[in-house]
Amino acid sequence: MNPSPKTFLIAYVCSLIMSLLIIIPISVNMEHFKGNCLLYAKGNLSTPTSSSEHGVFMLHSWGNSSNCNYILYMGVTTLVASAVLIWQSCVLVYKEHDRAPFGSFIMFLLNAVVFIAMLIASLISSVGYDEWCETITENKYRCSLADLSDLEKVYGINSDGFYTQMSALQVGCWSSLCVWLISSVLAFLKVHYYHKNDDLLNSLAYEKRTLLSNRFKYSRADGGQVL
Repeated sequence: MNPSPKTFLIAYVCSLIMSLLIIIPISVNMEHFKGNCLLYAKGNLSTPTSSSEHGVFMLHSWGNSSNCNYILYMGVTTLVASAVLIWQSCVLVYKEHDRAPFGSFIMFLLNAVVFIAMLIASLISSVGYDEWCETITENKYRCSLADLSDLEKVYGINSDGFYTQMSALQVGCWSSLCVWLISSVLAFLKVHYYHKNDDLLNSLAYEKRTLLSNRFKYSRADGGQVL
């Protein structure tokens, strides 16, 4: 199977859209929470009173900001990567060309690395948010019903919509992960296609000869010796 540039173009457009579902929710949430990260935050729930049916959440410590920053970083990274790859795919489609074997191999490595990085971001967002919900509700009611009024008074945050923001973030992270998984599989199929036809090995040999030739040329120009 030899996936066409149009197939990759569709995948990267989907990735671009999913990256926005990562960047926007996490950015809005961090802005509402004054830069604090709710993922893996520690605290406990007070005893319910007449004024608070479910009790009030007492915060001990916010989550490490690097967790939210990493997710935001991955959102921006996938946005930029998707935009560049969309442009490359559009050029290939317009010119009715395909990527060279060596370029396809590099694309496979790139897709695989982004997939692994997105897997880490998805796990951080899901596990961290589950821990936050478990902490503020003690599994007694839904996370969206949590009373964060004391946190709003003490830290000046705005907790309205945090449940929607985090839910959208989960969708964005895991959807993006699926898209990059599909892209990685497609890239692998293209590399396998070239390898099956011996094009990949020939391309790698050509790239090696080119690098050695350039090294020899530069060494002669500098009056040095080739090792």
